[in-house]
Amino acid sequence: MSLWGPVSSFISISSLRNAGDHFGTYFWIDPAEQLVAVQLIQVTPGTSAPFLDRFRRLTYGAFSISGQDAAASTAAPATIDAAALTAYAGTYRFTSTSSRDRQEPGTFGGLGIDVKMQNGGILIMSAFPNAPAARAGVRADDVITHLDDEPTQGMSLDQAIEKMRGPVNAAVRMKIARKGRDEPIELTVVRALIRPAGASTDLRVATRDGKLLIDAIGELPLLDFEKGAPVAVVPTSSDEFFVDGGDHTRLAFQRDGASPTTQLVLNPGPWQITGQRID
Repeated sequence: MSLWGPVSSFISISSLRNAGDHFGTYFWIDPAEQLVAVQLIQVTPGTSAPFLDRFRRLTYGAFSISGQDAAASTAAPATIDAAALTAYAGTYRFTSTSSRDRQEPGTFGGLGIDVKMQNGGILIMSAFPNAPAARAGVRADDVITHLDDEPTQGMSLDQAIEKMRGPVNAAVRMKIARKGRDEPIELTVVRALIRPAGASTDLRVATRDGKLLIDAIGELPLLDFEKGAPVAVVPTSSDEFFVDGGDHTRLAFQRDGASPTTQLVLNPGPWQITGQRID
C-alpha cells in the first residue's frame, strides 16, 4: 500500500485547524523525500509568514547528502598562500538552505509592505526600503482605503493581501488616507519580486592566520555553518575547499573570467546550493 495516497487523503486544513490551532496551521507533503511536515501554532492573523519560512527551511536544511564523508576523506589538502585567500573574502547570499527544497522560499510578486487590520481598514505598519510601495511614496501609518477601486472597508486581511500580491510587473491602484491630509492620495504601484527578511541566509567568508573562516549571518544555519561559530575550511585546490568534520560540506568559489569571485557553490553536483556575492 502506498503511503502517499492515505496521507494526502486524510490531511486537510480543516482537520488540522480542528485540532485546536487555527492561525498559523501549515503543512506540506513531499513524496520524493518521503516527508510529511505539519506545523500547529497559534499566532495573530497575518503574522505567520516568518514561522512558515523558518519551519520549511530548517526542515530541508536538516537533510544530509550521502557519500559526503567518503568524498571528503579522500581529498588531499592543498596549500594556498594567504594573499590568494583574501580574494574569496566577502559575503555570499543564499536564497535556499537546501537543494532538496524545490520551492524558492519566501518570495512573491507584491508591493513590499507589512499591513494589519485596524478599525476595519488596512493599516500599513512598514514599507520595505527600495520596494515598489516605498518608491511610490507609501509610508508607515498610511491607511489603504481602496485597492483597484474597491473599498477595503469590510475586506478581510487575507482578501486585501490577495489583491496586493500577484504577477510581477502588474500594476495595483491604491487610494490611501494619510494623517494631516484632507484629500486621499491615489497611487499606481507596480508589483516586483519581494524577498522579505528571513528569506535568505548569508555566509561571511573571512581570512585569519592564513586560513579561510566561514560563518552564517542571521538566525538560521546553513549546512555546517552557524551564526557566531566560524569554521575553518580545508583547501583541496586553488578554489575548492571542504569542512573537515560535521557534514563535510564541500565548497567551490566561482568567477566570470578574470573578474573577482562572484559565486560560492556548496556541495557542487546534483545537490548543490549556489550563493551570490553581495559585497
